[in-house]
Amino acid sequence: MVVFYYVTTFSFESVRNDSLRDFGFSKDAKFKEVQVVMGLLVDREGRPIGYDLFPGNTFEGKTLDVALLKLEKRFGIRKVIIVADKGINSKINLKKITDRGYDYIWTDPRIKGHFVICFLAFLLERTLEFKLKRAHLSASPQQIREALNSMNFVEVKIKQKNFLIKTMFNTLGNKILRLSRIKPPPNVTQTSELSL
Repeated sequence: MVVFYYVTTFSFESVRNDSLRDFGFSKDAKFKEVQVVMGLLVDREGRPIGYDLFPGNTFEGKTLDVALLKLEKRFGIRKVIIVADKGINSKINLKKITDRGYDYIWTDPRIKGHFVICFLAFLLERTLEFKLKRAHLSASPQQIREALNSMNFVEVKIKQKNFLIKTMFNTLGNKILRLSRIKPPPNVTQTSELSL
């Protein structure tokens, strides 16, 4: 799951502060008005999946912890890689991120490597969409991902031998393999027969 986290401010034409509206760093340069800070979670399709409101004097770097907790509870996410700007990349946040067992990208080579992977994933997704469209099969990016994710194996041990048993691929998954000229794997494979 890819989730984007964006922090912004919303100002009010007022100077009265309360428990939520307060003076703080305004991204709209409205420093003479009270504001609230909002952290917005968006999925890779651009759909909002969650948000939090913070008092207007909250530094945006302090909002990340709340967003991560929300992702963990709502979606059961265990593996997180954070790519962030310097507003989020404080030493305290980086420590919290590593204490949770998450990864973050902050060095130039890691950032570039992450974007190469993202580019390749996007290229593969669009290529599959194009191939399906050319074959008069319509499928959204979400349907393509679900089809690819349906291609799983279960490892079993029978009489001291390990086997991989192919789970049932969905129909679109089989069509993607055929269009990509990839031979479907056998239903049962002994792991000792596999080679990379």
